[in-house]
Amino acid sequence: MKNQTVLSKILLITGFFTIFTLMIGTLSALDTARVEVRKGVPVILLDGKPVRGRMFYGGPGGQNNAFLAGSEWKTFSYEFTPSRDVIQCGTVHFRFGVQPGTVYLDNIVIEEVPSKSDSKIIGKDPNRKVYTFEGGTKEYADAWCQWPIPKAIPELSIKVSSCGVDGSKGLSIAISKPKIGSLPDLHIYHHANLTFEMSKTYRISFSARCEFPEDKITNGSSKSKRTRGILVAAYKPGSPFERIDGNGVGMFRNSMTYAKEAGAPFVNFQIGLNWPKEGSPYDFKGQDSIADLILRLNPDALLIPRIPMNAPDWWLDQYPDEKLVWKGTTGPKAKKVATPSSELYRQEAGKHLAALIDHLEKKYPHNFAGYMPCGHNTGEWFYQDTWGPGINGYAPADTIAFRQWLRKKYSSNDHLRKAWRDRSVDLDTVNVPASEYRFEVRKKMFNDVRLDPKGRSLLDFNEFLQDMMADTVLHFAKICREHSQGKKLVVFFYGYLYEFARVPNGPAIAGHYALSRLLKSPDIDILCSPISYNDRRSGGYAPSMTAGESVLQAGKLWLFEDDTRTYLATENVMLPGMLPKEETLEMTQNVLLRNTAQCAMKNYAAWWMDLFQHGWYDDPKLWKEMKRLEVIDNYFLENPTPFQPDIITFVDEKSMISLPNNQISSPMIYLGRIPFGRTGAPYGMSLISDLMNGSVNGKLNAFIGIARLSKEERKAIRTITADRVNLWSMDSGYLDAEEGSDRSNFMELAGFDRELIKNPNADIQITDAGKKFGLSAGWGKLNRAQYFAAAADAKGDEILAVYPNGKAAVAIRKTDKGGYSIFCGVPELTSELIRSAARLAGAHLFTDVDCNVYANGPFVVLHGAQNGDLTLDTGRPGKIFDVLEKKEIGTGPKIRISLKKGETKIFQFELKP
Repeated sequence: MKNQTVLSKILLITGFFTIFTLMIGTLSALDTARVEVRKGVPVILLDGKPVRGRMFYGGPGGQNNAFLAGSEWKTFSYEFTPSRDVIQCGTVHFRFGVQPGTVYLDNIVIEEVPSKSDSKIIGKDPNRKVYTFEGGTKEYADAWCQWPIPKAIPELSIKVSSCGVDGSKGLSIAISKPKIGSLPDLHIYHHANLTFEMSKTYRISFSARCEFPEDKITNGSSKSKRTRGILVAAYKPGSPFERIDGNGVGMFRNSMTYAKEAGAPFVNFQIGLNWPKEGSPYDFKGQDSIADLILRLNPDALLIPRIPMNAPDWWLDQYPDEKLVWKGTTGPKAKKVATPSSELYRQEAGKHLAALIDHLEKKYPHNFAGYMPCGHNTGEWFYQDTWGPGINGYAPADTIAFRQWLRKKYSSNDHLRKAWRDRSVDLDTVNVPASEYRFEVRKKMFNDVRLDPKGRSLLDFNEFLQDMMADTVLHFAKICREHSQGKKLVVFFYGYLYEFARVPNGPAIAGHYALSRLLKSPDIDILCSPISYNDRRSGGYAPSMTAGESVLQAGKLWLFEDDTRTYLATENVMLPGMLPKEETLEMTQNVLLRNTAQCAMKNYAAWWMDLFQHGWYDDPKLWKEMKRLEVIDNYFLENPTPFQPDIITFVDEKSMISLPNNQISSPMIYLGRIPFGRTGAPYGMSLISDLMNGSVNGKLNAFIGIARLSKEERKAIRTITADRVNLWSMDSGYLDAEEGSDRSNFMELAGFDRELIKNPNADIQITDAGKKFGLSAGWGKLNRAQYFAAAADAKGDEILAVYPNGKAAVAIRKTDKGGYSIFCGVPELTSELIRSAARLAGAHLFTDVDCNVYANGPFVVLHGAQNGDLTLDTGRPGKIFDVLEKKEIGTGPKIRISLKKGETKIFQFELKP
């Protein structure tokens, strides 16, 4: 009877919210869409009614036009009607893949096809582009570019030679097999100056043939019957690129329909920003065309457009002082983008953003649910080319803004000189830190003001970089809020605190470490990122890029951009994140279940993203999985339940921008999410400020990114966590915020005397005390990390693991308040160490072996990290139900289940008082 009662309640709740979802699905007069906090949980309210944040990103793109070139010359062509107007900013891409061989191109023609009533003669179109390459290298360079730059990769070669049709000039693209690793996806693309109008039809044609290294060539031709795929597509550049020539309207409509039926009424899509030259009027026909198309395909769609905010090339050419400038690299110099330090850029871009929102609000008062300005690298508001070898900050606008920033912080030369320990520095003439100095600091473990007199200037500059990006985001957020009359969602990419721990030039170069400022803004509803590209494939945890729990604690909603490359992906590239696709329907379904169920447990929003608009989600079987999760979504709508895990990891923004490279942060923070995910229990990701203000305090607190703290902060953390089990990484609190490094700082915080060991081949072994603690395997040889530390004062049974020299790599010590302090001098944690620490802390472990676990309320989600049977421990007696299979599977607290690697299972258990 209890079983039937519980299931009846589930069905009752599901039925109620299914009716409500259908009501939302037919909503035709949306007035307000905002995020509000209900019982401690931020949720989206549509006209005051709560809905789960489930969305779809896509557009009317379509599959690539793939043409098979053989050993003989052949002419290919296709026609298309653009999905939107693209005026003097369109481009055409040719992609060749990475298969070794040579491709020959000739006679590329891009032209308008006259209608029957048009008197225009084919071939007389003034916009007709013909490329025979008889003009040599200049003809190619004047109209075409390539990526990557062949000079940077010796296996790639592009040149004009006498290789064309009938011995004429042509383009030769040679691809060799790399000695190690893999090649990027070589392609050529037309300069972004083409015009394509919705009312017209266009034709792209070209001649091509190919050769392969093993083919024998006779008289200029090969006897091979092998072929090579050449992919051709027309785009409107942006963040991301918008496909305009595909046959994807049908696929787009299908995906939106499936999404709506699965309870995801929001549609995220790319829209243009009008940035006309001074004196020219706004023309919103392009924006209206995509909005009208979506609403024709789905009249009930709730629209959240991505608005590209990067300045056009002509504006940057007109105002060269506002362009971002790099040092130490040649590639990014060709990437024109405004520095976020530029007040002129903010004002100009903001003016055009306001005009666009005013237009959309007036024309579509009840269809737009929010706005999402996107800018800089891939539209995600991190500095352009963050992952590259260069460093930015050398635009004239940066120098002006840096001086203003310093004057605001220090107010006088005396204060600045004291802080920088430099009597010659002056607020009116100070410059940004020299690139030579910044590259030199990269070689060090920390930006340490005790050891480096100039260190304060770089710390200030790193903070300045974060503030400039944050100021830009906040400026655009305020415009969105005001021009939508405070009634619509405002959405931004930002806050990749854990993800940018891997940046070679140090996390600060990204500009994402001012999240705490954005969390205080009343003008932002939702912050988001892709799911981390680390550990997201089948069998992985799919962690967040940010301190997601701090985002929700601040009353904002965190959103997962789920750009999983499904089994339907056909591109011969491994974007996003250089990850291969999920090979089968079943693998894709399990990954999507894991990702979205995780969002349900953590109260995150999510959209499924058809990244290239090629129909990645054009299958109702995929959307069936989101529909099956509706029972969980609906439960949490009626019963808002904050995600409060027993295990919490902490990072600190000012600490992260004190790291000049990724030697520590990559293994400890970026890769460190993997062992936490395998622990067998859910874990949270928070800012250290939330611990100090009393918002969170886990049973097990793991401090993995808090290198730089003030004396007051060290004391506060030690006091707050004295009765808990605390896991300290090797750099916790080692840097004083003002005075720099000192061993006493670590002792004051973690209770151990820490000493640095430079031993990149450390073979770490478990002691007998470590085995009693629960450790069974050592770390082995770690060659990825450069820095290690030891607990110099650890003795006897305190030592859990040792380096080859006998010094303590891992140690444990009881605090005077009944808690435990665990020191780990290895910048790579293990799931076994975390699980043993969690067990000591009294944290609930749902499994006692490696498994990806997410849980909240009466639900637990398991995603297999390995094949085999395991014990699920719900921690309480009562019936256990398989949510996806809709059946009872046993009685708790413990049951044995079988779980394959990459398989997702979801269980519900009875909650008793």
